[in-house]
Amino acid sequence: MVASKLDPTIEYPEIKKLSEVDEGFDASLYEVELYPKMLCTIVIGNINSIHKDKGVYHMSVYLVVDDSMGDKIGVYECLASNYTNLLDDENDLDIDKLDDPIPLLFSFVTPDYLRRTLKLKKPVSPVDDDPLPSVDDENKEEDKGEESDEYVGDRLNLKDIVQEDDSDIIKSIEVKMMEESIEERKNYKKKGNHNWLQKFLKNKKFGIQDVESQGDCFFAVIREAFKGIGKNITVQQLRNEVSDRATKEVFDSFKQQYDMFYTSISESNLKMKKIYDKIKELKTANATEKNPKIKKQIVEISKPLIEEFKRTKRERENAKKLIEDYNFMKKVKNLQDFKDIIKTCAFWAEVWSINLIEMFLNIKVIIMSSDNYRSKDTDNVLLCSSFVDDSIQIFRPKYYLLMVHTGNHYKLITYDGKRIFTFETIPWDIKQMIVDKCMEKQGGVYIKIPKFIKLKSERSEQMGINEEEEGESKMSDVTYDENTVFQFYSKSADRAPGKGSGEKIPASDVGLYKELDGIPDWRKVLSNFYIAPFELDGHRWNSVEHFYHASKFKRGNPEFYLTFTLNEGGEEISKDPALAKGAGGKTGKFKGKRIRPKEVVMDEDFFTSKRNEVEMERAQKAKYEQNPLAKRVLLYTGNAKLQHFVRASPPIVFYDTMRVRRNLRK
Repeated sequence: MVASKLDPTIEYPEIKKLSEVDEGFDASLYEVELYPKMLCTIVIGNINSIHKDKGVYHMSVYLVVDDSMGDKIGVYECLASNYTNLLDDENDLDIDKLDDPIPLLFSFVTPDYLRRTLKLKKPVSPVDDDPLPSVDDENKEEDKGEESDEYVGDRLNLKDIVQEDDSDIIKSIEVKMMEESIEERKNYKKKGNHNWLQKFLKNKKFGIQDVESQGDCFFAVIREAFKGIGKNITVQQLRNEVSDRATKEVFDSFKQQYDMFYTSISESNLKMKKIYDKIKELKTANATEKNPKIKKQIVEISKPLIEEFKRTKRERENAKKLIEDYNFMKKVKNLQDFKDIIKTCAFWAEVWSINLIEMFLNIKVIIMSSDNYRSKDTDNVLLCSSFVDDSIQIFRPKYYLLMVHTGNHYKLITYDGKRIFTFETIPWDIKQMIVDKCMEKQGGVYIKIPKFIKLKSERSEQMGINEEEEGESKMSDVTYDENTVFQFYSKSADRAPGKGSGEKIPASDVGLYKELDGIPDWRKVLSNFYIAPFELDGHRWNSVEHFYHASKFKRGNPEFYLTFTLNEGGEEISKDPALAKGAGGKTGKFKGKRIRPKEVVMDEDFFTSKRNEVEMERAQKAKYEQNPLAKRVLLYTGNAKLQHFVRASPPIVFYDTMRVRRNLRK
């Protein structure tokens, strides 16, 4: 019997034969590294709810031998309440979503058992552990036999590692990579054992290699990547290099962050206790009060207190999440303590240290978020760093590393067996995502890399895009803080201010936005798709999107204009912002279905007279003036720059929203 890790009272019998629940079950194949350098193919059985009363589900795991299903070798188990969250789009178990992708193995499943059963002479090695050819073919021979020259003890010899990309010319291999990618997508067929990145990019050449956790993962990924070009770097060497570069200014910033979040949590606890005591008093008074009128008054008094308690609790929980990145500072009193703790696994890589490592190794780390993929925020799977060292004018990284970030762990991304890349060998799909998402005019490190600048320019020419056109005329009377940026759209993930895609906040200003952080899904509130009914021009509108698109037909087609309103017949258009956008769009269609009659055309002067700008701002003004929650959210954004995410294009700066924000303060 093997004991459950979720409930010690549960034991699984070590029976090799097929379980009854798995008979006739159409299972998928997976590849899992059961032991170091032993990559095995397994089959996962059907869900077994025999222990449902204890809140635990399990699935049998079978070893695949010679393309046939062999012995049952263990189980995957999960909490019954979390089971649906572990499924992929086809309702198969996605083992990448498990805390531990290694199943609970039966006692007889040893490395020797696997070798005997699979008839192996040595452990099965995953592709990513094979010696890889150098990315720089010209240096292939030079790399041989030099493994011990890169470091002396725990210090890196950076002269041997750091190289600059000495050419700004994009080599012809770019076309080859594009053709390969298109062919891969064309022929891709999703399989159960494909990892999430293969499914997302429809390319089976992407691999994910795990590394040790416990705070060392980012450094370990760099170590594994450089092995691909025969360079030996240790985790400790990287930590020592970061420690050496820590300054008093950096220490003060980390200490300030820790103290700020700690104080916020303490203040929230005190505030919650006071509110709780007051609510308790009112509850007691209500229980003893006989007069219905007074009882009703007590209930009304309690309502705002309950809301304030909930809001304060959310602020506290968010502060608890944020302080997790700084908990290592609890006993750090001075710069030397800070330098010392960086050398240990208590310090996890974050924005400052990642940027520092990129600079002293002359590399660029490209990070993909599996967390965003699983939450279906697929437009933000690629994380575009908003941190840019202003002292750097031109950045020519020699190598590029691809990583997965799960939320609390980093893994190495490989492509076609390669662990590290030059500009030319970065997978084509990844490069296109960088150009689409990370190279907006407003900033980002990629606009300092000559080859990416050239790639973007060539692509813009092919698409006929004039990069000088951005409608800057509307910004003349709007002021905002360029150092603080919030980005939003109708499907934005609910993250703390500054933690969303394309966002940034100076570390010293994080505390200014704790009220904003206390409002669930505040980014969605800023979207024009947000449902916040308001009255304007004698009609009631469900959203800004409704009023804006209706205004296109106000003069020439007043009857169609009225279908967008809430008080004129209850048309479907009036309820759904996406439907309203389709009806008011160029084609008049929504999901392929015609919504706007062909004979209904837009007012000719809507754009030429700039009435579009006027109507948009009028609608936003009405939304924020008439909706208390929306108004609170907007004011809580302070003086931050507000921009709207647009897929495959630079974000749109919402000058009109910031102008409304300014006027609301008057």
